[in-house]
Amino acid sequence: MVPGSWCLSVIATLPEYRSRGHAAVLMQQAETLARDGHHPTLALVVADENVGAIRLYQKCGFSEFARRPMVKGDLDGPGEDWILMVKPLSDN
Repeated sequence: MVPGSWCLSVIATLPEYRSRGHAAVLMQQAETLARDGHHPTLALVVADENVGAIRLYQKCGFSEFARRPMVKGDLDGPGEDWILMVKPLSDN
């Protein structure tokens, strides 16, 4: 849905290290890599239930691009939808 994007696959911090700015630093590093690769956008997918991560991504300049229902199969995790979030990297 976002051809040419640099896709961030996983970002995580241990609970005891949250709210210390580590995730924001990791997001900035991802953005630097995307810009260095001359990608027009940075993209990621997050579960709708992960409101803390969604808030972080919004603060970092991401917005919702698309939403699709989760196909869970045997998975019994939280959430109903996957959200594709995208950040334009306008100076590429």
